[in-house]
Amino acid sequence: MLSAMPAQSATGSCGSTSTFYKRQLPTLAIEFASIEGRALFSEALQGGTMNGFFKLMEQFSTQDEPAFCGLSSLSMVLNALSIDPGRPWKGPWRWFHDELLDCCVPLEHVKKEGVTLPQAACLARCNGAHCEMKHHGTFGLEEFREQVEDACRCENHHMIVSYSRKVLQQTGDGHFSPIGGYHKGRDLVLILDTARFKYPPHWVPLPLLFEAMAPADPSTGLPRGYLLLSCQPQLDSVMFSLDLSTTSKPPFTKEDMIAVAEIAASSGMSAAEVVSELVTELPMEQAADFIITRQDSAESQESSCVVSRKREQLLAEMRALPLYQAVCDSLSASPSSSPSQPGTSLLAERASLLLLMQPPSAWPSGEQDWAGSAERAQQWAALVDLSGSSRVEAEVEFLREQMSLLEAKWVTPKLDVLCSCKRCAGGDRAKTTAALLS
Repeated sequence: MLSAMPAQSATGSCGSTSTFYKRQLPTLAIEFASIEGRALFSEALQGGTMNGFFKLMEQFSTQDEPAFCGLSSLSMVLNALSIDPGRPWKGPWRWFHDELLDCCVPLEHVKKEGVTLPQAACLARCNGAHCEMKHHGTFGLEEFREQVEDACRCENHHMIVSYSRKVLQQTGDGHFSPIGGYHKGRDLVLILDTARFKYPPHWVPLPLLFEAMAPADPSTGLPRGYLLLSCQPQLDSVMFSLDLSTTSKPPFTKEDMIAVAEIAASSGMSAAEVVSELVTELPMEQAADFIITRQDSAESQESSCVVSRKREQLLAEMRALPLYQAVCDSLSASPSSSPSQPGTSLLAERASLLLLMQPPSAWPSGEQDWAGSAERAQQWAALVDLSGSSRVEAEVEFLREQMSLLEAKWVTPKLDVLCSCKRCAGGDRAKTTAALLS
């Protein structure tokens, strides 16, 4: 194998007086293309733990910049999952490339600092993937081994590992790489290193890779870890978005809402009366400030007439919901509003969405929750049921995902998990999906 020998009388692009051609792998690693590496591949293939390898190899590329390992790993996996970026790369072609992943962190910053594990997770979700993030310390060696094996047995989800090269006796430190395969018999993991100018793909002991995730990332103060990426239905809204500004918070907490409902239900109130209690006891009038109407993006690939038609369908579905009617009745009974008052229907729409954003399982559901009345329990289930209202259901799912991201931001603000780019904050590809906390 060639050693990394500095070239003589050369000046690198950063002003260094030496350049390098590759690095020699440490003895603990096994080069993929070596005789032993090929034998491991053949055995792992027979064992069924190389199923994800081929989709990844179709997309295997070298990172464009020394600090683009995170972006290159993501673009490789997003393409392997056949996720459509929804925007062009070159000419008419839509394809993920390192420099297309510019929505959550400025590329100039990434060129200097790279990305953190939470930022990589945000980029994955923002660009259409379901992404589960795990920091070292929240999982054990056996759990990690199971996750690696599961990922390597599947073609529809892949793992990206964030680790310290130092622990693997390699030069440099923080790095991202997709996992290409697993040899169960020898407990070895295949690392598809996107810094191919430095190291080729290689096998390393899984327990050592587990240890390599433990050192803290200086940028976050947290251990490194891994991401599990898979496809998910594209979540987007037709009309509504939460206000994702840094100071925005809902007019009341989820716990406040559920507590009012539980007390009202247990006191013998009907389902409609419980809605009235929620409307009168909670500051619903502030809902209009928290749930806002999206502004159409110039990047939207749908014409304004198509968007307008979808919004009309959404509002028609919402106004036909029994819950919306109950909210309207409660608002009209309030001394401060009337059905004809400007803004009442707008408030009813947003108040209904705030209630529907809570999953049905969170509300009082059993007969015992409704003072022993099965009839009232069924009435409430009918109020929050969205069967047959596909537009409203999709809108609610989108808002739920935004809400879970906001909650993660409030719990751990230093992680900066809330992205303010157009796609995350209600632009044409708003996909703020899933909470970032494990």
